[in-house]
Amino acid sequence: MEDSFYIVAWAYYCRQGCHSHFAGWNKSLISSLPAYLRLAFPAVLSHKGGLFNNVITQLRVGNQHKMGPSGVRSLLLEMHILKFNIRLAQYTEAVFQLFTAHEKEAQATNILYAYMARKVPSFGNFSDPQRYAGFVPSEHYLAEMMNKVIEVDERDANQHTSCLAVDQIAIDDSHKVLDFIYIFLDIY
Repeated sequence: MEDSFYIVAWAYYCRQGCHSHFAGWNKSLISSLPAYLRLAFPAVLSHKGGLFNNVITQLRVGNQHKMGPSGVRSLLLEMHILKFNIRLAQYTEAVFQLFTAHEKEAQATNILYAYMARKVPSFGNFSDPQRYAGFVPSEHYLAEMMNKVIEVDERDANQHTSCLAVDQIAIDDSHKVLDFIYIFLDIY
């Protein structure tokens, strides 16, 4: 929710027979694993990257409560910036403690070089690619990944919906418009 992660895995190559090549996170490889290992895999992957399972859960909940991908992206951005600000505060406090210790040492020993300012590198900005390199996926990518997960679960959702009692389903009359159009076209 507040950090990026990287998946590092072996690339496999079949030297005998099929000569196929695939990465360690290949969908068919993961689906061949026992269920308890598949459930431990931390992300839903796409051809561009992936999202941590907790972010997918946040997307689902956000979608149910009219937050959508834009709201989830705002939440992710806020969480990432909060983590950056906490790290910046930690860095600043560490530098302050370092200078305070040097100042006390200089007063105790009266050594001139201890009074001289030491140069401390800047912590950097949130989006600086050479330092922190903060990144939050775009709304479009979040929507794409949410659709991917929904499509995977579509069959189970349809089965669940077909088992519900009639009074638990919102009645959809949109088919009546199409029936009317077909009847109208058949007449003329």
